[in-house]
Amino acid sequence: MPRTVVLDPVQEASLDRLVAAGRYGSSEEAIAAGVALLLRHEDRLATLHQSWHEGVESGDYQPLDATLDALEARYGALEKASP
Repeated sequence: MPRTVVLDPVQEASLDRLVAAGRYGSSEEAIAAGVALLLRHEDRLATLHQSWHEGVESGDYQPLDATLDALEARYGALEKASP
């Protein structure tokens, strides 16, 4: 189904350069490649979210803030001990 896509001037110029350089055969092909990348990114985010949720549900996790605080204390102590 045809769709109108509005690009800002920088996006439009970038798209034109990609097509002119022969990287893509048309603007539509370049946009389709961009949408494919977006979909892969969304799939990866969904996988990460699901993995995180499973980890939390397992009960064997520590909140990130506590982990970061422990790392900061550990490496802060190492820096102070270094000459």
